[in-house]
Amino acid sequence: MDLVIWRRRLIGDVVRAAYAEGRDIAALEADLDAFLAGRLTFRRLTARVPSVPLRSNWSYRELSWPHRGETHILTFANGASWARQVRSVWTWAEWAVREVQKPQRTAVAEQSLLLREAHWHLYARTNWRTAEAAWLPLHLWWEHPDWVQRTRAEQFILANPQYIGHWHPYRETTGVMRRAPLWNLLLVGEWTQVGHAVMEDALPYQTPLAATVASLLAHAAQAPTTDPYALVQANWARHLGRPAGHETILGIALGRFDEEELHDSEGYWHRFYETYRWVPYDHVLPNFLIILAALRKYPNDIPAAVAFVQTRGYDVVGNALIVAALVASHQRGETRSVPLNSLPPMLEEGIRNTIEHTRGPRGPWDAPPVRE
Repeated sequence: MDLVIWRRRLIGDVVRAAYAEGRDIAALEADLDAFLAGRLTFRRLTARVPSVPLRSNWSYRELSWPHRGETHILTFANGASWARQVRSVWTWAEWAVREVQKPQRTAVAEQSLLLREAHWHLYARTNWRTAEAAWLPLHLWWEHPDWVQRTRAEQFILANPQYIGHWHPYRETTGVMRRAPLWNLLLVGEWTQVGHAVMEDALPYQTPLAATVASLLAHAAQAPTTDPYALVQANWARHLGRPAGHETILGIALGRFDEEELHDSEGYWHRFYETYRWVPYDHVLPNFLIILAALRKYPNDIPAAVAFVQTRGYDVVGNALIVAALVASHQRGETRSVPLNSLPPMLEEGIRNTIEHTRGPRGPWDAPPVRE
């Protein structure tokens, strides 16, 4: 495709995302023209967005959390029940991705669709017991620039190899959301460690909003006796509450959702599409609200939750993957069989590596908490 057409499409993605974050788009005009003319790289264009001033009528404040600097407290898991949970999360997430991609839903792909859509295998291949664990995702992206998803920006970098190595190819905001459920498995649900890792994973994104949402999703699997929706709301209130005296766009959205969707679901969704009609399909906010609705309506029914998010639009692949993984993480011993006849070898490898990397130490010198 013509390079100018690609650049125009990329500009549309940048403008819509920046507008949804409250930026004054007029201040980007010169940079957008320079990128369209080939005088500015895409990396520099996206790097400019956070420095653009907010619109004068924008009343929201970003959260100061998440931030770097937390101490890693390594925890591990042992036993058959943990192995079943890991397998359930991986396989139901794979099923969900296939379910919303109809042409491939019945075929057993040689390379898992989940791996292409969320890159879980890159994470599961890494030993997360090291102190530098949270930094490793960025290095993995640089080492494998061709292992990308199918966003416009990533198609652009594949079509124009001269850009490889000069900017970070993983720009879509829902990417960090798709990886959130696996963080809870790899780091065994420990709040500080998972939050730190998610923050590092979200470094390439424009604002802390993606990191905050991904952290809430990552911790939606931390307590087996509490459903994912309740965990999201509890963690929001306990750990990520609104800064004193200020409102955040995420806080307002969560408050309205909790009050309105339960009592007037039809009216809420009508207002939802009016509110987010100009927001990009991969923006974290509308997708997060769709995921929350599915978790609240179907806390124990993965097919129903996946069908719900599919009818709501936006990033249906990512949303299906997330709700399936989160609900599966809470099913424990009563887990129903996944409707897949067989699994691709790379998916089995990811399951094995996840279990291996979360297995407790064998020596008497270290005895961290063990999760059965």
